[in-house]
Amino acid sequence: TEDKTGGWLADHDPPRGVVRDGDDMWLNAWAEYGDSVIRTDLDMRKKWGETRFWIAVPQEICVDGGFLYGYSQGGWNGTDEEIIRIDPAKGYRNKKVFLKKNPKPGDGHTSASSFWDVSLTGFQVIGDTAFVALGRENRICVYDISKGNAAPYRNFSWATVHTQFDEWKPVLVKEIRLPSPGRLRRTGKDRLVTTSGGDVVAVDVRTFEVKKLFSTGIDAKILGCGVGDDGTVWVGAGEPLHQVFGFDAKGRRVQTLGKPGKRRIGKWDNDDLEEPAGVEVDARGRVWVAEHTHWEKRVSVWDPRTAKCVRQVLGPTQYGGDGCIDPEDETRLFYRG
Repeated sequence: TEDKTGGWLADHDPPRGVVRDGDDMWLNAWAEYGDSVIRTDLDMRKKWGETRFWIAVPQEICVDGGFLYGYSQGGWNGTDEEIIRIDPAKGYRNKKVFLKKNPKPGDGHTSASSFWDVSLTGFQVIGDTAFVALGRENRICVYDISKGNAAPYRNFSWATVHTQFDEWKPVLVKEIRLPSPGRLRRTGKDRLVTTSGGDVVAVDVRTFEVKKLFSTGIDAKILGCGVGDDGTVWVGAGEPLHQVFGFDAKGRRVQTLGKPGKRRIGKWDNDDLEEPAGVEVDARGRVWVAEHTHWEKRVSVWDPRTAKCVRQVLGPTQYGGDGCIDPEDETRLFYRG
C-alpha cells in the first residue's frame, strides 16, 4: 500500500530474521518484490516496509542507537558487502555506511561467491563498531564504521552504485576466531551472545575475548538465537529437530517449542514449526520465530510458559503467486507451499 503498511515480507525468500526494537519488532527476508525489511508492533500489525536500499537487500539486521542496520552480502551486490543504516525518526531515510569490495568468484575469495552463496550468519552494531559473523569462515570480523556513520547522505545513482567512497572503506579492527559463529545478540552494555557449533558463548565487545557459557547438547544444525530480559537463551535447531530450545543462565533446558522433525502432511498444527532461522524475545517475553522455509512461509509468536503458538502470519505467496481453484469445488484452492 502507499503508506507501506500493507503486504508482508518477500516474494523470493521465506522469513529470515527478527530483532526487537523496544515495543516494536523488525523482520527481514530476501526480496525482489514485496518487502525485504518490515517493522511491526507486538500484535504483528505492520507499520512500515521497504523492498531494497540502494541495491542492497539485508540478510542480517540489528538495531542500535535508534537506527536499524542491515548487512547485505551477495544478491544484486555481487561479491560486494554493504551496511545500510535506516533512521525511522527521519521518515525511514537510509544511507550506506560501509562498502567492502571483494574479488570476483574464482579469485580465492570464500565469502560471497554467487548470487545466493553467502557465509554471513550474524550481525550487530554497537555505536561505531560493527560485528560481522561469517559462519563457514569461523570468524567474527570487527569493523570501525565511524566515518560512514558521520558522513553526509549520498543520493542514489546508478553511476556510483558500486563506487567505494572513502568513508565507506572497511576499517578492520579485529578478527575473532571462533568455530561456526551464529546469530549475534547484544546482552547488557559490553557483551554479545552467539552460538558456536552446539555451544553458547559470550563475546566481550571491549576486549574481544570469547567465553563459553554452556553446551546446548543439541544434535542438529544450529540456526537462530535470542536472549530474553530474564537471561533465558533461546536456540533454534534445524535439521533434523526443527525446534526452539530455551536455556537458563546455567545451561539447563527449561522449555521446548515445536515438535521433533519437519511438519507432517495432514491437518495444520499451529504448535509445530520448521527451520527456526530467526529467534527473538519481545517486550512481553514472548518468543518470535522466523521460519525459513517455503512450506509455509511463517512468522510465529510463542508463549514460553505454555509452549503454545499464540500468533502467526502466513505468507506471502511463492514467487509469482500461482495456485488454482478446484474446477469441481470453487470453495477449494490448491497451492504449492
